Amino acid sequence: MAVETTGSRSIVEGNRGVHRISPIWAVLVVLAVPAAAQDRVNPLESASGLRCRFVLGVEASWKGEQPAAAVKPQETNVVVSDIDIQGGTADVRGPDGRGFATAMLSGGSLYILHIDRGSLNVTSVFATETSPKRFKATQTRQNFVYLTVPPFIETPTVTQSYGDCAVLSADVN
Repeated sequence: MAVETTGSRSIVEGNRGVHRISPIWAVLVVLAVPAAAQDRVNPLESASGLRCRFVLGVEASWKGEQPAAAVKPQETNVVVSDIDIQGGTADVRGPDGRGFATAMLSGGSLYILHIDRGSLNVTSVFATETSPKRFKATQTRQNFVYLTVPPFIETPTVTQSYGDCAVLSADVN
């Protein structure tokens, strides 16, 4: 694409021919983009809780010396409450029970980190809607329990689950 300025107009030559652009339109486009970006509010900033549903998972574990993975449909629900982004804390309730977690907002993502009984769980919620007021989410679980009594079957497992979360705001509860 080539841009050539002639007098008070710019000419843009692209794949579909030559187009004339008024300098006024060029200025308006340049000013409108940052203004629109400033008005955009991250919907995860005001989250006080999450109701998450994960419907598809990939589970990996070792079969002997080789890792193996399988895609499986699933239905897992996780509820995160009392999210305090400033304090970095939250409560998590899921298939393994209830526990305390760390909450972090970074860019357009909200991360909930929870460690319990030999497993590390990270729930990631992205500021991208799947449907109105539901946001894309993943949950990663890395699990390993070192057994000290027979049988000594020591197989680490890793699961990545995919779904979405409804965000509960302090003003909505």
